[in-house]
Amino acid sequence: MDEKRKYIRLFVILSSILIIGLIIFTFSLYIQSRYHSLDKFIDHLSTRRVNLEVDDGLDAARQEFKESLETASVYEIKDGDFIESVSVTDVYDDWHFDSENWLYVDKIVVTVNMKESFNKDFLIQDKCQMFVSIREEISPYLKDLYYASSYYQLFDKYKTGKPGYEELYFCGRLLSLDYYISYIFYDGVYEYELGYDSVGVVINDNVKKIYSFRVNNGQIINFRDLYREGVVDIHGNLIQSNSNSSASSSAASSGKKDTTTSGGSSYDPYDVHDYDSADDFADDKYEEFYDSEDEYEDEDEAYDAAEDYWYDEY
Repeated sequence: MDEKRKYIRLFVILSSILIIGLIIFTFSLYIQSRYHSLDKFIDHLSTRRVNLEVDDGLDAARQEFKESLETASVYEIKDGDFIESVSVTDVYDDWHFDSENWLYVDKIVVTVNMKESFNKDFLIQDKCQMFVSIREEISPYLKDLYYASSYYQLFDKYKTGKPGYEELYFCGRLLSLDYYISYIFYDGVYEYELGYDSVGVVINDNVKKIYSFRVNNGQIINFRDLYREGVVDIHGNLIQSNSNSSASSSAASSGKKDTTTSGGSSYDPYDVHDYDSADDFADDKYEEFYDSEDEYEDEDEAYDAAEDYWYDEY
């Protein structure tokens, strides 16, 4: 009888050790996956940086937001819109800078299928105006959805840092959040990729055309064919410059100064090659255009001419 009790006691002891070992092993795997090492876990515990509400809830809240976007009614199709359907997806476009600093980026993709007649009935500038009008209606709604989501609200509750540099501790890392909205339109023939101030029309698997414009109070102005047939690949990389683009024509017709000397060389009275974009150049130089040229009726027209000048030089 004593021998039997002895074996039972030994079995209980060994079983307890095995269970404790399994618990320790499972916990160590959790620590390794969530916090990379026991030292970091202890460090975050001691500095009160571990927040189980965030660690256990943020990814779930993000998934919930993703699913809510895909079922949301973001646009009411009206007569005259030429729209068949509108759908929204959330693509995770995250950045893991290193093991300590992560950025969660939600790329919200809005896909709009247009009716077949849309491609035949409208010129490209009119199409772009319709795209911009649709974007102006959808984007504020998506912005409100994002900031009202439990995902962002959880981040907002525990974030630290100055505006634009806000972050929180999440599973042993410093995490920041961001989002942006991407628009793709289809008309049965072409795919249109709408940017902030441009649209890329995908011609085939290798080539697309780029048109640029400015938007003022929801209306497209200063529309131009930035690159013509076959000069930009599908990734937006410039294959070749086209000196006959409408940007050059626009600049030539806008009273641009002659920058060619009698010897055939050119000079740069506005230091245009010191600027990386037309907007930067126009912001800095439009007053010079307005003051030095008599044909501009107002500063907006001078601003447009300055942009044309930059495009022409490049």
